[in-house]
Formats: sequence, structure tokens, C-alpha cells
Amino acid sequence: MAERFNMPSKLCSRMAYALEEVRLLCLVLRCTASDAYIMKDSPINDTSPTTQYRLFLTHRQLNASSSLLTLLSDSQISQNDTRLEQGIQALLATLYMPDNTLDMFNDAYINPVVSYICLRSVHPDGGFQTAKLLTPLYVKTQFGIRLFIMGFINTQYQAYIKSPLSSSNQGPSKIQGDVLKEGLEDDGNIWMK
Repeated sequence: MAERFNMPSKLCSRMAYALEEVRLLCLVLRCTASDAYIMKDSPINDTSPTTQYRLFLTHRQLNASSSLLTLLSDSQISQNDTRLEQGIQALLATLYMPDNTLDMFNDAYINPVVSYICLRSVHPDGGFQTAKLLTPLYVKTQFGIRLFIMGFINTQYQAYIKSPLSSSNQGPSKIQGDVLKEGLEDDGNIWMK
């Protein structure tokens, strides 16, 4: 899967790529834990000015991050517990595939990933970082998004292949699902080689 996106050959580079995704998760979790977030229909209290940054979250993103925070604070959960991996995957799914994409046409900064990228671009002394410093950060973030989306598509495709409907006469155009929508004529075999 990763070879389709020119995965870095060195282990330390792959760890640096993963660390960028961990930073994104930490931003979302920290904003959730400290109630530093805004939701679409929530009133903004302008009478109490705050210097704290507030992240825009959807209900799904808030639920996924709250669930992951609960799992992380549970002392009974080991690092190899599958619930922890599922919680991380659920939060990444809500971040990389948000349910408020139409709202982003009006304001791209309501996407936590875009907000994270903008915050990473700010220089500590004011202004913005140089392009030489920013490009590796953007490449790491972009790789994480692509790899997650490709994994999601692969999971959906594997579930489709195993489903009894895929081998029947109905074909993919009759199947309703999260990814495979009505009207899909290509079963994706050319993309999964």
C-alpha cells in the first residue's frame, strides 16, 4: 500500500512522517480536553475574550476525540489493545474525511487539518516559516492523508470483494455502501493491482 506513495526508505524518515500525524492528533486531543473548540451551531461568547486558540470541530470529530481521550486515560488499556488502534483510526477518519465538506467552501479553516497546517506555518517570532522549513512538514502531512485514504479505500474494496453481492448478477452498480455508491460501473480491479 505505502509503496504507491513513494514511502521513505529509511526507518527514521518513516518515524518522522508518523510523528507529524501524532502532532495533529495531539492538537485535536488537547483542544478537546481543554474545551478549546467551537462547533457549528454553538454560540460564541464574545464578552469573555480569550487568548486560547479554539479549534472548529464537528460532532463526529468531537465524539471521536472524546472517545480516544477516554481510552488514553484508562489505565487498564495496554498499548497493544485493538480498541486504541480503532480509536485512533476513528479520529483520523473524521479528520481526513470530515462530514462538513460543503461548509469548507465558505471557510477552509473550519477543517482541523487545515488549521493545524496553518499553525505549523507560523514562526515563533511572528510571520511565517520559510518555504525550506515548511515543505517537509507539508509532505509528511500529505503522505499521512494519502496513506490513510488509500487504506480506507482498500478496506472498503476488500469488504466488497468478500460480500456475496459482488459475485452475484447485481454487480457493483446495485450496491449501496459508504464508498461504493449507485452508478459505479468499474469494480476497481485496475486500481488494486
